[in-house]
Amino acid sequence: MADLSIDVAALILNAMNSTSKAALFEFLITKYETHEGFLEHLSHFQKMMHVLTENRNILQHSLPSTEPTYGYWGIIYKRNKLGKPVRYKASEDDLVQIAWDLDAARVYVEQLIALKTAQVRAQRKRTKYQHFDAWG
Repeated sequence: MADLSIDVAALILNAMNSTSKAALFEFLITKYETHEGFLEHLSHFQKMMHVLTENRNILQHSLPSTEPTYGYWGIIYKRNKLGKPVRYKASEDDLVQIAWDLDAARVYVEQLIALKTAQVRAQRKRTKYQHFDAWG
């Protein structure tokens, strides 16, 4: 397999939908991550992302209100698998909870990135990298 440059990898990732990206990341994590504690955190985050994706899809693909005021009436219309609009009851508290959940996921992933960055830095201190050492 060829090493991809950052611009090629970005092009590929930008062409993928969120489900495909999640599947790719799950594959990469399963194949390359070995730290058990970190794997547990990643598993928890994947479950969080599944819930957030479902909530996002409900909001993103809902139909606007048919009322002249376009106000929120506690009902979102979403399309079922046949494309027919169906009512989805959600309270304003449900929508606020989605926003809180999104923020909690953002904080959680920032902590995961910091944890993994620290782990990679510790590994680099113990490993000699010829291409970096050559810059010397």
